[in-house]
Amino acid sequence: MDSFPFGVFLGLAVSVVSAFLFLLLLRLFVNTLKVSMNVRELDILLLGVGMNLLVLRYLLVHLKHEKTAKGLISITLVIGLMFFVFLKNTNLALPF
Repeated sequence: MDSFPFGVFLGLAVSVVSAFLFLLLLRLFVNTLKVSMNVRELDILLLGVGMNLLVLRYLLVHLKHEKTAKGLISITLVIGLMFFVFLKNTNLALPF
């Protein structure tokens, strides 16, 4: 399925799921090992956005789905810009 809207959906889904998994792993690591980590939870969201690059490479190299890759890269850029414009200097704590 090579379409731009599917790429946007895929980019949002991969970002949200991987950011949630990274946050869960960070919490488990801190709670089980009783280690103090100097990592803001909002910065972990950038790792979730970074996971889109792995999906992007798979789409372009193996599947040759260029329209889907364009949707994925566009939503990745929008999320990244929104992070740096709105959330970079805040001390907002995520509720989960």
